[in-house]
Amino acid sequence: MEFNIFIAPITMIAVEMAKRAGLESKYLAFVAVVFGALFGALYGFIYKGDIFVNAFEGLLYGASASGVWDAATKTLKGA
Repeated sequence: MEFNIFIAPITMIAVEMAKRAGLESKYLAFVAVVFGALFGALYGFIYKGDIFVNAFEGLLYGASASGVWDAATKTLKGA
């Protein structure tokens, strides 16, 4: 069993850092997916796993991280 679910919060942190660095908000979801895929591939490389599978899982974690972020901000803003 692999324990790579930590990629989602790391992706959220990286996206928040990109946002604070001045990245436009319309690109944040794409950046989250890219960061997730990169972090997943890095996880696969470090732990000698299947890099493609881990990159795909990271892509899904990035998508979920951007969805969680989007849902949370809309809920807090009352949209």
